[in-house]
Amino acid sequence: MQARLTYRSPSNPLLRLAAGALALIGLATAAVLGLFLLAALIGLGALAGLLIYLRLWWLRRQMRRQDTDEQGATHEERVVIEGEYREVHRQADKS
Repeated sequence: MQARLTYRSPSNPLLRLAAGALALIGLATAAVLGLFLLAALIGLGALAGLLIYLRLWWLRRQMRRQDTDEQGATHEERVVIEGEYREVHRQADKS
């Protein structure tokens, strides 16, 4: 046979009021604690995002610095090929 736990609300109105007040205080405490934890998690997420952004920025900056050759030219400057040319015309066969 299983014992059943039944809840009987107190018959005294002052005890009922005290139980209700304690329940409200407990709910308010849980809500405030939940909001603080949520704010902390959002703050940690923002901080982690900022740290990732700064790390990627730093790596891109380092890669741009390494992209220069020994004369100090960047990749964009090395793409241009300069030179001289001369047009050569063939004379048509005169037959």
